[in-house]
Amino acid sequence: MNFGIVTTSPSWLIFVCIIVGILFTTLLYYKNKRQEFPSKYLWLLMLLRFLSTTLISFLLLTPLIKSSFKRVEKPIIIFAQDNSASIIANKDSLFYNTDYKKKIEQLKNKFSSEYDFRYFNFSNSISTDDTLNFSGKQTNISQIFSDFSVRFANRNVGALILASDGIYNAGLNPLYLSNKLSFPIYTVALGDTTVRRDISISKINYNKIAYLGNTFPIEINLKTWKCKGLKTEIRVYCDKELLYSKPVLPLNNNFSESITVMLEAKKTGMQRYSVVIDAVEGENIIQNNTSEIFIQILDSRRKVLILGSVPHPDMAALKNAINSNFNYEAESYTLDEFQKTVENYDIIIFHQIPYINNPAIQLIEKINKAEIPVLYILGPKSNLSVFNSLKAGLTVTAGKAGFNESVPAYDNNFALFTIDASTQKLFSELPPLICQFGTYKVMNSATVMLYQKIGKIISEQPLVLFNDISGQRNGVICGTGIWRWRIINYIKMNNHDAFNEFISKILQYLSVKSDKSKFRIAGKHNFVENEMIMFNAEVYNDAYELINDPEIEFIIKDTQGNNFRYTFDKSDNAYVLNAGFFPVGEYSYTAKVKVGDKIYTANGIFIVSKLNAEYLNTVADHTLLYNMAKRNNGEMIYPARLETLYDLIKSKDEIKPVSYIEKKYDDAINAPWVLGIIILLLSIEWFIRKYMGGY
Repeated sequence: MNFGIVTTSPSWLIFVCIIVGILFTTLLYYKNKRQEFPSKYLWLLMLLRFLSTTLISFLLLTPLIKSSFKRVEKPIIIFAQDNSASIIANKDSLFYNTDYKKKIEQLKNKFSSEYDFRYFNFSNSISTDDTLNFSGKQTNISQIFSDFSVRFANRNVGALILASDGIYNAGLNPLYLSNKLSFPIYTVALGDTTVRRDISISKINYNKIAYLGNTFPIEINLKTWKCKGLKTEIRVYCDKELLYSKPVLPLNNNFSESITVMLEAKKTGMQRYSVVIDAVEGENIIQNNTSEIFIQILDSRRKVLILGSVPHPDMAALKNAINSNFNYEAESYTLDEFQKTVENYDIIIFHQIPYINNPAIQLIEKINKAEIPVLYILGPKSNLSVFNSLKAGLTVTAGKAGFNESVPAYDNNFALFTIDASTQKLFSELPPLICQFGTYKVMNSATVMLYQKIGKIISEQPLVLFNDISGQRNGVICGTGIWRWRIINYIKMNNHDAFNEFISKILQYLSVKSDKSKFRIAGKHNFVENEMIMFNAEVYNDAYELINDPEIEFIIKDTQGNNFRYTFDKSDNAYVLNAGFFPVGEYSYTAKVKVGDKIYTANGIFIVSKLNAEYLNTVADHTLLYNMAKRNNGEMIYPARLETLYDLIKSKDEIKPVSYIEKKYDDAINAPWVLGIIILLLSIEWFIRKYMGGY
């Protein structure tokens, strides 16, 4: 270890410190002659005072003490063990649960003498726990390269030993991410590459929401291996009620089939649907023969009323777009035709209403009283004076020039909801809407989505905007001719998807009602068995200010009647709860909080679904492991040769200890020994002066 003194001040200031020491010593011992000391003591006293004064002056220059020392870092050997269930889903499960674990321990002991051996296991996450039970529900190999490239950045890593079967069902392709590492990768090829007889439900595609009384599809994807000619049967149940069955006959040894089943939504609430396919003779893995899905059945679709002053092609275009979304149902009428009750609708679209010949004031008052969101479409037949009185977020004063043809220009800062990039691009290619020429004034509560582009100039006049006052939402489209947008969408893209998305996003935004409750619980309805159960909560006082003083009692109940009690943790002004992992099943919860003398409660349900990802593919992918090793200057070996890894890595000349020279800078004034020297010099001087009878 080496030491040195450095300072950021100019070096000539050191001479100033020496001069200060000489001057102070001279003034004390040469000019002040009231006390006479023998010559030999006088020179000693002068030297002590000179050294202490000079040293104190030097400290005012904020010098630094530089220290450097040599550190030797052993090469780090990382051992990453796949802990997923697919490893033991074969005939060698006994070997992996006994002898293989001993081999890892022996390898660890062998490396530990000369290397820094680091052990990790992984499945859907990475852990330093040395428990190896092959119970992981998913395998994400790519996370290793992302994690280790950061965790061991600028460290002396000698090699990574990756022990896996090469099967991954989460994350990205690990072969492409392995280049992130700058050190060799050695792979241990676990598992079994033998293709065995198996039949599985590989995937089920479905919508998570359906509506009572409607039929809805689920798409079941089947895969079979070596099952040619072996007849089986697939069945769909809701709870224990059989809803569907069909015989299945694989036509070849690598057979797949997609089966669409139409089901009827008979009950509201969260419904469990089980898909089961019978095992065939000689099939060993049957965990992938059953799959469950959960679908929430709601009372009804949201009803949308399109009400126009007179017939217009815009109304047909809107109706077609709305009815293409399974969550909405649109009806279209002119003002003279409409005889129904507006309270039966969830959203209302006014096309040129208020109408110049019929402002429909009483109808509008009913809608406002019922707090139904409204989308206004303005046009030549709109009564602007009545519209301006509705506080829809916009007032329009008509000019004398009539109407403008306005092309949409998307505001990139718009954030009320997201629009697909392809739809944003389409806006610049759409034909113009016919908009009122005049003065547009946007209220502070409104947010503009599209501006009017007239010719090549993007004006500050809105084309589409939204307004939200105390949770009451509405929107305004400032022109007619939107039917042309739907046609251009089809011409450009051979579908109506962009236009339908645009309308659906508007309806979705308008239909969301603000939650005015003072106690809110937020969380998912569906979890998988390897996912932590997380909930958030908010509590408001009478002024609707967030508070988190009171405790929230939270009780989770399973189908057997067992209760699990929790208390939310407080976070800023809100609450958070991590209830940990729960077994597969259905659960309900009750939350309770007391604010002042009032008690608020919230209830809900959630489902924990089974995860069969590890059993959908049990054929080891040793080709992937081989390619990863070769691309990263390593080698693939089999478990029987695990002990040879030590010799392989030992033979690598580039894997060796690294020496570092570390430099450290500390303020000299903070060093205890510097203070000790100053005190020692002054103490010796004081002792001699007292000993000689001085003051």
